[in-house]
Amino acid sequence: MDLSHSLILGDLRLPIGVTDTPPNLTRMKCNGELEVQWSPSWTELNVAGAIIDGSISLAGEKMAGSLNAQEVRVTGDITLGFEEFEGDLLLDGAEVQGEIQVGSKTLRSRFGTGDRQITLSLAEASFARFNLRNSAPGPLLNLSGAVGAVDLSESRFPFEVTANELDASTGLTLRRARFDDAFVLDGASLPEVIDVEGLLLSVRAQNAIESSDFALRDRFIAAPENIAVQSVNTSKFDWRPAIEGLRDHVSAEFVLHVEQRLGAVENDLPLDWANRETFTSLVMREVSRAAAQADASDSSVKLVKGTLRESLNLAGESKERS
Repeated sequence: MDLSHSLILGDLRLPIGVTDTPPNLTRMKCNGELEVQWSPSWTELNVAGAIIDGSISLAGEKMAGSLNAQEVRVTGDITLGFEEFEGDLLLDGAEVQGEIQVGSKTLRSRFGTGDRQITLSLAEASFARFNLRNSAPGPLLNLSGAVGAVDLSESRFPFEVTANELDASTGLTLRRARFDDAFVLDGASLPEVIDVEGLLLSVRAQNAIESSDFALRDRFIAAPENIAVQSVNTSKFDWRPAIEGLRDHVSAEFVLHVEQRLGAVENDLPLDWANRETFTSLVMREVSRAAAQADASDSSVKLVKGTLRESLNLAGESKERS
């Protein structure tokens, strides 16, 4: 389906299954709404240079390919309502009069898995507001030269976030966001008041901020009352050696379920996990659930919990019941 350079005199809606191969929507002009349901067979979608007089809505459970929306012109909003992203998202030079919403508004969204980087680039883009909330892990994010309010609340960024020359003077929200890698703000314009309640910055992230030259940098780092920045060292949640040493003492099924559950915990690890009693309780709770699945004995459960607590030097005492 090739609609490049076409003129659509109204809305364009592409339901799932309308074409097995990605449609070409480059430089099309649509006088209404553009709604696309992402097909699992697509590896990309190209809407670069398109002019949309309404809003753009892309939806589905998973975006399995890449999106090229560079230099689009949109009078409404752009909504990418997916729970999983497995391809790069390029919106460089986009002009959006409304809001850009990336990810589900209600559910946590994921960008790739493990060490795989998914790029989300809005370099030189303009928008009323950019929302990337509840993402873990988040993308390799580039906001360099972008203009508009930015909300990155509740998201975890394991990769670098670059925001050189970002103009977010109309609003910046980093409530309970977490930056594991560098956070570069050289030349950025930020508002005087930033919502950073519960913000977590790794040492690498804070060093990048301190190395950046931008207005209000000292206030951002000094953490006055309205900017409560918590800077902590990252540390490794290395639970595998402890479990490996238990293989001769507990059942293989119990070990398997424990590995699966601790692997899931590792994907959303708090920076200060070793000092949080709530995290200790979470780990112990996951061990109890693994024991229930494997019908493990009380002695095996006690052994696993004790070994994890000692080897990882976990804080506090778990209050849950085995």
